[in-house]
Amino acid sequence: MNAQSPIGFSYDPYARDVLENPLPYYRELLENHPGYYVDKYDMFVFTRFQDIIDVAGVTDDNTFVGSESTLPMPAAITHKNDGPPPFVSTNPMSPGIMLPSPEYEEMRLAHIKPLRPKAVAAIQDMVRDLVLARFQELLPRGKFEMMGEFCGLVSAAVTCHLFGIPRSEAQSVLDAVNALAVYSDDKVGVDTPGMYDQLKAHIIPAVERRRKAGADGEVPMVDGLINHRVKSDGRALTDDEIADQLVCSFVAATETPPKPTSQGLWTLWKNPDQLAEVRKDLDTNIPIVTEEILRLCITNQFAIRTAHKDVSVAGVDIKAGQRVLLGIYAGLRDPREFDDPEKFIWNRKINRVLTFGYGQHHCIGNNLARMQVRTMLREFLEHVQDFEFAMDEAVHAASYFHWGWIKLPVVINNYSI
Repeated sequence: MNAQSPIGFSYDPYARDVLENPLPYYRELLENHPGYYVDKYDMFVFTRFQDIIDVAGVTDDNTFVGSESTLPMPAAITHKNDGPPPFVSTNPMSPGIMLPSPEYEEMRLAHIKPLRPKAVAAIQDMVRDLVLARFQELLPRGKFEMMGEFCGLVSAAVTCHLFGIPRSEAQSVLDAVNALAVYSDDKVGVDTPGMYDQLKAHIIPAVERRRKAGADGEVPMVDGLINHRVKSDGRALTDDEIADQLVCSFVAATETPPKPTSQGLWTLWKNPDQLAEVRKDLDTNIPIVTEEILRLCITNQFAIRTAHKDVSVAGVDIKAGQRVLLGIYAGLRDPREFDDPEKFIWNRKINRVLTFGYGQHHCIGNNLARMQVRTMLREFLEHVQDFEFAMDEAVHAASYFHWGWIKLPVVINNYSI
């Protein structure tokens, strides 16, 4: 059956009151409204953990594709499709997150090499060195902004490494990615199209440098796509096409690790007994607490797909052309999957998570993100013996792309370097 909008409850993922605080809406959706239908966007909203897995797990025959964007501007989806919309262009090659199969998988595989487990492990010492270098500057100050001055710059420097961008551009990279969290009242949303132009201004010069250098594999994230030949016609990708494939990795590598790391440390600070337990054996406990942090302290809210075939899934009949919203943030708080789900439990037994998506669009950078979060957490707790957050100066964002703290000033009371 299809769950229609019930009397007395209304949910619009783009509405300003939802953006300000989506948690009460998520609780109501989780409790009472599986497969909730939003007429305005001709879209079904799935928030229950298993329902999200069931929908995201439908990966055959291009049933669900991000052909209208994974995070579309609301104005772009207020119409109802008369059947499945056309697939995006593959010549020129459209951005990877919008591609259908087999091109979607083809583009992912062409630049996945530096994100595989062994490649990620090989740069862990570099990440640790980046952390320690930041500590040399920040800890003696006694106070700094956790997300921007510490975690964000570490991850931006890692992004520079992956893309062959001079490390001196790390702050500019971070600023460009952080702009994605800014909700525009004028545009009634996050300016996703404008985002591409800003980010590609960093990526295209990196592609040009690698092409000029011979794309010999030294920067596999970029070189893999330069050397790739499209399977359907054997052609090489242009610099602009390559940049379109890399925007998602560029954002994720920069944006994903800092936010759960910062908010995870804030959450541990609020739970001193749990923080003390974690400190007893950092080598053993950091990998454990990281998984709970990645469950409860993520900031991305949802992803949207468009149906290209009629399908019945998670108790809902979906017609070709209709849309589905996968409420990842809500699903990670589903009491059917997690006991007392909104409570932080550092050593919670977690059998499965949705933090990095599921199925066809599972994040290819999950190994890199986990490694960065573990490294930043461990080194901070190793070198900072006493800290507190200046919450009167903290800033919280209202955005459907990112909901959470965007500024977390930390005061260092005792440290060693």
